[in-house]
This record gives sequence, C-alpha cells and structure tokens, in this order.
Amino acid sequence: MTTTTERFSIGGRAASLALLRARIARLPGVAVLDDAHATRRGPARLLIDVRGTGSTGYEIGRRMRAFSGVPLDVCREHRLVVEFDEHEEIAERGERLLFALAHACHAASGAAATHA
Repeated sequence: MTTTTERFSIGGRAASLALLRARIARLPGVAVLDDAHATRRGPARLLIDVRGTGSTGYEIGRRMRAFSGVPLDVCREHRLVVEFDEHEEIAERGERLLFALAHACHAASGAAATHA
C-alpha cells in the first residue's frame, strides 16, 4: 500500500522536474529532449540539447563546472545529460544547474559575438 507521503514525494518530484525542464527550455539556444528511458521511479534524467548556443556540449559543460561546480553526468558534442538519483531533491540541484547553464550559454553567446 502506498502512503500519502510517498505519493506526494513522487508527484512533487515529477512537478519539480517538469518545472526545471520548462525553465531550461526557455534559455536561448537550448532544448530539453524527451528521455525515452524515463520511468516514474528510479533516476530522473534530463537530456539537454545545446546545439543552438553555438558551442559544444563539452564547452558548455566545462563552463558550467568552472562557474559553479555543478555535476553533469555526460557531456557530448551536442548534448548534456543530467541524472538525479532516486532520492535526490531535484529543486536544489536543479536551481544550481539552471543558473550555471544560463551563465554558460550567455558566455558562449558573448564569445561567439566577439568572433563575428
């Protein structure tokens, strides 16, 4: 039997992840992709496409880590992958992630403007 607290935690986690996805998607040059392996229980993953920033995922990830030390699970040519553990609070790490990503994207657009 599922208790009210467990249902609330799962729903609160899903709502926090949905809000984080929406806020990331508002950043210029960034898209949040659907995760085909997403499940209701277990780790939650964010797939972030950074192609529109003019920088690679490697560069955006490097800037994010240098700016705030925010942990990223995978950096690829066009994507970043962030995984939240099953019992991890999404809101706290999500705010750091959003702030660092916004900074890295802004720095990328500034660097692209100086090379133009």
